[in-house]
Amino acid sequence: QELSERIDQVTRNIDKLQDEMKEFRDETRKFQDNMNKKWGELANRFGTLAEDLIAPNLPSLITKEFGFNEPHFLGLRLRKRLKKQNLRGEIDCLLEYDEHVFICEVKSQSSIESIHEFRQFLDQKFPVLFPEYVSKKIVPIYAAIGFEPDHVTEATNQRIMAIRILGDILSFLNINELRKHYFH
Repeated sequence: QELSERIDQVTRNIDKLQDEMKEFRDETRKFQDNMNKKWGELANRFGTLAEDLIAPNLPSLITKEFGFNEPHFLGLRLRKRLKKQNLRGEIDCLLEYDEHVFICEVKSQSSIESIHEFRQFLDQKFPVLFPEYVSKKIVPIYAAIGFEPDHVTEATNQRIMAIRILGDILSFLNINELRKHYFH
């Protein structure tokens, strides 16, 4: 009888422990889901934060560096989709002037891979998605809060102007190397 009572007690304790473990797993899963959601929101906000810093400051930087007046058009997060070609693309920031169009890709941190993806977008997708701009001189800009020196070199090799975002101050990192290429 005593052995049977102990077995029952152990069984109840095991059942209770299993219930507590299930409850803990459920709470942990809810916590992870909530944290993933918050990280996603933070990442999205950080992305728009970089764009929010670029849009108001880029026209004045272009005026200062190249002497252009206000752009004819300033567009943010321009998205296009061509169903027939199964093609889609997005431009973070576009500034149109008389003869030039500045296309700006904004990242929190620079990377060689994203620089190459931007170049590929410019060469392959941009002319198809935005044909209204191909008759103008396209000036690609890659802006990031964090910029490694070898990434600036790669951007220069890809003929992409690099901008560092420092607070609300924007500065070109390779303007001397590319000025002659885009502005004769």
